[in-house]
Amino acid sequence: MTDSLKKLAKAVLSIILMAEAVQAQPFNVIYTFTNSPGAGNWNSSLFLNSNTLYGTTYYGGSSSNGTVFKVNTDGSGYTLLKSFSALSNQPYQTQTNSDGAWPQAGLVLSNGILYGTTMNGGFYGGGTVFKIQTDGLGFGVLKHFPWQGGAVSTNTSHPQADLVLVGNTLYGTSYYGGTSNTGTIFKLNTDGNGYAVLKSFSGNPQNIYLPSDGAMPYAGLLFDNGNLYGTTEGGGTLGYGTVFSISTNGSNYTVLKSFPGNGTGSNYDGMLPVSGLVCHNGILYGTTQSGGTNTFGTVFSVSTNGGGYTVLKTFAGYPDGAIPESALTLSGNTLYGTTLYGGTGNNGTLFKINLDGTGYSILKNFPPNISGTNIDGGLNYVATAGLTLSGGVFYSTAPIGGAYGSGTVFKLDLTPQLGAVVFSNSIPQVAITNFFGQSVDIQVSTNLSGTWEVLTNLVLTNGIGQFSDSSSTNIPQRYYRALAK
Repeated sequence: MTDSLKKLAKAVLSIILMAEAVQAQPFNVIYTFTNSPGAGNWNSSLFLNSNTLYGTTYYGGSSSNGTVFKVNTDGSGYTLLKSFSALSNQPYQTQTNSDGAWPQAGLVLSNGILYGTTMNGGFYGGGTVFKIQTDGLGFGVLKHFPWQGGAVSTNTSHPQADLVLVGNTLYGTSYYGGTSNTGTIFKLNTDGNGYAVLKSFSGNPQNIYLPSDGAMPYAGLLFDNGNLYGTTEGGGTLGYGTVFSISTNGSNYTVLKSFPGNGTGSNYDGMLPVSGLVCHNGILYGTTQSGGTNTFGTVFSVSTNGGGYTVLKTFAGYPDGAIPESALTLSGNTLYGTTLYGGTGNNGTLFKINLDGTGYSILKNFPPNISGTNIDGGLNYVATAGLTLSGGVFYSTAPIGGAYGSGTVFKLDLTPQLGAVVFSNSIPQVAITNFFGQSVDIQVSTNLSGTWEVLTNLVLTNGIGQFSDSSSTNIPQRYYRALAK
């Protein structure tokens, strides 16, 4: 290789790598909810379509009964798609309106139409299932539910969890309603037809811990391999919640795990699961908000056939995480989630843990609130929003905090960063950093539109690493990229 080619290679490599060497902050607030009239707070999980995030707020809007909103992933284009209307001036139990109130769940999207639920309101006061186009037009209510304990006691009441869409059918849960008023599993077609209660939990509303089949499902459902999976906060044979499975036609309901009270015998499995589940190779993963050896909750796994229950993580409280309430998100062999409390600010955390229970680390400590505000937001209110993953970047919402105390939309970027090239004996050496210290593939190509090949794999144990490319000495141009595994 001539000196001129070496200089050219060095220049080209330096330009290519330095273009990727700008160190982005891994955590960024992309939108802050205000406390002005019409603004929202206590925010849901987000649904990502292209470069736009869609979500709901429990409060806010023109009547303070919640909103549907959208915002771009760069924080621009915030738009209020729907403000839920005022409730009637009746007693709390019978407050009604035409469209619903207080949406706590996130949204699902199909053919340009968003679907969601409200906990209250509607014609009968027990909430609604609604639809709305992504441009804010075409709002309609697909189902009005009765107030809990009303005349139609076997019906669904107060849905508050995310819906899951399978084909043209929406599946959901309600915390109340059913034959014992301790919750249901229901289905409804996207055209508003085909409503059916698939499961009424059998608890007594005055003692929710007795029914063996579970009571009061707080979270939404997971569809996997033809079945629905979920959790209940109460009930089960041991009294403190369940993991269950059920067929989409309502048959084959099975309790896969009954949680004990904390410290029952020598058992510290966790208790009171309120989050949804994820599945990988026939294993379900979830969290309990309480229990475990330190009583601050757990991360657990259990087979879809009910075997092999394992506690992967017992939370320890401050300055560790405490009280996880949102569903986990799976990427590769790593689970990502949030806790309501804990961390250095005791205002919640973002964490990761491997599927085998190793590699637990806190990715973000939310700062404490000062007079209800901070910059990043906080989770210690009701942090039911999970993390939405796209291309190595997580998006979610904080229900409180931010500059105005009304919460934030934030992103957490897992993308590893390449540093500037340094040559040693004409061999390029490149430093790589990542805030989270995960495993990455270093890939090379001679053409940005060509084939990428794996050069090496690095485990960034302490968040930093370095690689050399001795095979590049006779190649005038090389492109490098790093992909998190």
